[in-house]
Amino acid sequence: MKWISSLDPRKKIERFQSLLILEQCRWILWFPVAMGIGIVGYFHLLSEPPLWVGAIPCLIFGLSWFANRQHLWRYLIFSFCFGVSLGFTTAQCRTHMLSTFMLVSAETVHGIEGTLLQVEEMPASVRLTLGDVKISEESCLHQKPVKIIRLTLKSKLAKSETKLWPGQQVRLDAVLLPPNEPIAPGAYDFRRKAYFSGISAVGFAISRPQILKEAPSSFITKLTSFRHSITTLLRESIGGVEGEIAVGLVTGDRAGIPENIRQAFANSGLAHILAISGLHLSIVAGLAFLCIRPGLAFLCIRRGLSLFPSIVLRWPVKKWAAGAALFFTFAYLLVSGMSIPAQRAFIMTGIVLLGVLTDRTALTLRNVALAASLILLIAPESLMLPSFQMSFSAVIALVSGYEALRQPLSEWSVKKEGSRRFFLYLSGILISTILATAATTPYVIYTFNRFTLHAIPANLVSIPLLAFAIMPLLVIFLCLSSFGLEGWVVYPLKLSIGWMTAIGIEIGSWPGSVLLVHAMSPLGLGLFTLGALWLALWKTSWRWAGWIGIVSCIGIMWVNRPPDLYVLAEKKLISFAGESQKVWVNSLRSGRFARESWMKIAAAKECDKFDKMLKNKKQNLLSSTDKGYFLQTSSGNIFLEEEKESFCQDWSCRLIHQESRETLEFEQLVEKGGHLVWITPQGFILQTVVDWSGNRPWCLRWTP
Repeated sequence: MKWISSLDPRKKIERFQSLLILEQCRWILWFPVAMGIGIVGYFHLLSEPPLWVGAIPCLIFGLSWFANRQHLWRYLIFSFCFGVSLGFTTAQCRTHMLSTFMLVSAETVHGIEGTLLQVEEMPASVRLTLGDVKISEESCLHQKPVKIIRLTLKSKLAKSETKLWPGQQVRLDAVLLPPNEPIAPGAYDFRRKAYFSGISAVGFAISRPQILKEAPSSFITKLTSFRHSITTLLRESIGGVEGEIAVGLVTGDRAGIPENIRQAFANSGLAHILAISGLHLSIVAGLAFLCIRPGLAFLCIRRGLSLFPSIVLRWPVKKWAAGAALFFTFAYLLVSGMSIPAQRAFIMTGIVLLGVLTDRTALTLRNVALAASLILLIAPESLMLPSFQMSFSAVIALVSGYEALRQPLSEWSVKKEGSRRFFLYLSGILISTILATAATTPYVIYTFNRFTLHAIPANLVSIPLLAFAIMPLLVIFLCLSSFGLEGWVVYPLKLSIGWMTAIGIEIGSWPGSVLLVHAMSPLGLGLFTLGALWLALWKTSWRWAGWIGIVSCIGIMWVNRPPDLYVLAEKKLISFAGESQKVWVNSLRSGRFARESWMKIAAAKECDKFDKMLKNKKQNLLSSTDKGYFLQTSSGNIFLEEEKESFCQDWSCRLIHQESRETLEFEQLVEKGGHLVWITPQGFILQTVVDWSGNRPWCLRWTP
């Protein structure tokens, strides 16, 4: 019988093997995926493993992969295992080589000397990054290997007449603080980010920086000073919000952009415009510009040389233009600060331009895989950053979509009428926006607990404005600045950036621009990632099985129950989510960042004190007693018992489950960081930062 024969496992295996052979050209695309699995596995360990744990399997699987090239199944299995072990080992070695010293408690230090690596001017302060730090002998940190510290100059200290410049050696006094650990289990880990950035401490200055020595003459110093001079020129010439956005587009310094403008761009789906990525580098490569000292030139090479038939007919002008564009794009990468999205975009753009030089089609997923592999080998920790995740998810979706639509779009655009070409351009923006938005939405939800529905109309208007007006005007501005003539383009540049800002503000204010979503679990994000990769990287019909992972992610989000309570005993804070997208807290005096993080996790827009709920007769969740509060929930009732001593010097709180009588003492919770608490009829279920983060070199309570 036919249906019985279809269940034969041998035929299933043969069918699977035939599909694998058909997809042979796509095998290489899964190597960076395997590396990513190894890196994710390393960062989710709860304790630091010895080096041999990664090195020995990597060597064994690598040799086995090479030795079994003639056996299909063994070759695929060993190659995948080698990729996983290579990613694990790379991350492990990176952690071991950095060995960044991390401050664990606040310290006031007098006499800090260091070299200014970065000077960021913010709306109400200045942020300094100091390297080669030397601590005075009076401090207990004198013998510690402090590498880099990041300090903020506030109020009057930020308005000093002394001009600070990268490369200068300065001396100041400051209060040093440890980088923040996650505010809740699964929240963004600033401390891990600081560890891999080499930052030992953060804090704020309590004295004005005293310049000990001017910047030395070196390539890195000159490059940093050049970036800073461009930043200063744009701010002083253009001014206002438009000047800060121009700085962000050229040098990648977004510190001066007001928070309300950033929020408006995020609400309208235009946040990617403020972060230098593939969009910006592709525009730069197309314009082919270079920023140098006096003698600055604007070069549209291919079009310019096309004016001379004798050159065009005898020499490969297209390749000359590609080579020049490659050089100019690398210069822009250096000037922009070499962020992860910019690195990925440069590698991709460079491969495309090299394809032009070698007469090959270069826009393929192989190039995406190569770019990902290079970045993961150099900086494996970047995989855990939102910028890497959203950048690569967008570019994989775009290239995969381009591969699927290239043939029909090419046939449709054979006739090059102006209207059809313009419609094709708008269709390209529309399709690109849909693909990129769909690919990045889960990562936006996981990181920011929100997404927008209005990205398509915002990008349809803003991207042409950026490509045809703002970026070319910025190029002309920088070229004319070498001759002191940049004032000629200030007005149109400010006007075009103002239009783009107005578009972001207007669309960001539309209903539905911000949809808040409860926190997504790492399991859900992992299922989406694997499902989306399966859908994008394969070509044959079995690719549609990737929808299983995507649908599973949606199902997990749907059934995922948010926490009932949020506790940060260190700040004496406790909170719970109420109705109407509100979070209720016992205090608004301290822990502002914790409250904002809890609001994101709970998908809440507002935050108020318990007292306000008690005054609202419609709210019956909470009632007040002489010694605390009584909270009624659908899963169980708890009592928040507070004990306050004289002058508020001592404070304690305990949570008492009314059914099970289980008690949580705040004094016992301090050592485990932020808590997420679920209330059940049987008692409490806890997730803590310490249990989530484990004992790793970047953790606040790290013990070797």
